[in-house]
Parts: sequence; structure tokens; C-alpha cells
Amino acid sequence: MTSKLNFNYITIKSETDSNKEYEIIFVSSDKFDTPIEITCNCLGYLYHSKCKHIDKYDPSNLDSWKEAVPYDSEKNKSKITKITIPSETDSNKEYEIYYNNSKITNKPFEIMCSCPGYIYRSKCKHIDKYDPDNQNVWNKS
Repeated sequence: MTSKLNFNYITIKSETDSNKEYEIIFVSSDKFDTPIEITCNCLGYLYHSKCKHIDKYDPSNLDSWKEAVPYDSEKNKSKITKITIPSETDSNKEYEIYYNNSKITNKPFEIMCSCPGYIYRSKCKHIDKYDPDNQNVWNKS
């Protein structure tokens, strides 16, 4: 059975601007009790794939992810879309490629996959093959 990725988030206030809020998104799988990935929708993460919020809310250090609520791409600041791809080795399996799209740039800044390789190692061959920098298949998601 293929794993499904679940997206939950918490909203945090900016430490420097009380009018700004950011969303920390915790990506989890039914295979693990803790999140396998954490992303943020701040500009630091958007442009550099790292930010101070990720370190502060890292699930290995804090239990804040337990208070996270299901992510709704229509209401939230980022839009998570997906495409379904066939397995290259088993015709009975399909995987889902998820794109975390910035509403600022309208382009994916994070890509995730539901295959076992990604679930266990946070990388897989599908990420390279369906990378938004190499092709525009994400536009169809």
C-alpha cells in the first residue's frame, strides 16, 4: 500500500513585525509518528530553503507539531497541489508528487513524494524527474 502524505500547520507571529504571520507546515506519513518534513512560508525559506523558524519549531526539539491542524490550500498562504504518477517498477502502484507553491511567486518552492524512498530518505528519483525547474508538469496539478 502506498503511503499518503498529510499536511498540518501552525501559525506563528513574526518576531520583528507584529502584523506578519507565517505558517509552519509539518509533512507526515502514516509510517512514522513524527513529521518527516517541515517547511515555512517565510521569504527566507522561500528563497534559501532554510529559515530561523524551521530550527525553532523543529519536531525533533519541540512537540508543537502535535497542535498542528490540517492544512487547507485554499485558505492558507501556500498552495499545495499534487499530481499522480505511475510506479516505474510496479504497474499496480501509483505515487503522489506534492508541490508546495508560493502564492507570491506562483511557483513551487518545495516538492515531496509519497514513495517509500522519499518517506524514508527525504529524496527519490521522482523528485528529480518531476522537478519544477526541469519541466512544467506541476502546472497541470
